[in-house]
Amino acid sequence: MPASMPSVQVTLLLATGTTVAETGLMLHMDPWWAHLRVDEETGLYLFYHDQLTRLAGHNMQIRSMLGEREELDDQNESNRLRR
Repeated sequence: MPASMPSVQVTLLLATGTTVAETGLMLHMDPWWAHLRVDEETGLYLFYHDQLTRLAGHNMQIRSMLGEREELDDQNESNRLRR
């Protein structure tokens, strides 16, 4: 692990509940929804009731064998790239 990366230990829950790391990273799960989030803007949210999945990020990269997609904010200048 690089020297600049903090060492963070997270205990995962096997049932319902919330776990928060020192950096603010959060894992939450209950019978109706679950989320893994990095901050208020960035995370994966899963909802049982309406079968909704939400992937949110201030900057986002999507990569697959068919191509790449990037949507980035560079000092309030929006950039969108598809390859």
